[in-house]
Formats: sequence, C-alpha cells, structure tokens
Amino acid sequence: MAAVGSATEAHGDFHFDTRREALRLEGLREDVALIRVESEGDAQTKRFVGSPTIRIDGADMEGAVAEKKGYAYACRVYADNDKSAG
Repeated sequence: MAAVGSATEAHGDFHFDTRREALRLEGLREDVALIRVESEGDAQTKRFVGSPTIRIDGADMEGAVAEKKGYAYACRVYADNDKSAG
C-alpha cells in the first residue's frame, strides 16, 4: 500500500492523485491512503518527514536516509534529477 502524508490538503490531493496514476500506469494496485498530519506532535507520532511524505508498504520512498533527517511538521523537498520538487 502507498500512503501519502500531508500537512496541507493541496499537497495531499495532488500527490494522492499523481501517485495513484503512477501505480495504475505501472499495472500495480492503486491502493493509496491519505494520512492527515495536523501538528508537530502528530508529525513525530506518524514518523512524518515533511509534506508530502510518501511511503510504500510503510517505507519512505527515499529510503531510510530520509528518516535520519528527523520528523517535522514542515514542507518537504524531493530531488528530481537536476531540480527540486515538492
């Protein structure tokens, strides 16, 4: 299952829809859960690296190194080849 954690509805909706589409295009199950993160404490409890956090079968899509940065109720930036996205 893929899970998208988001501190804002806009992030969650966008990434929720795009991840579902990516799974569909790969011929995989479109089993995606949107998980709301509402506070700094919630971010710690839910192991939220930043908005958006995308996990597949419980693992962060950037691997264990992402969680070493710590958890935060904040925006998250992903590396996308030669640019940043998120």
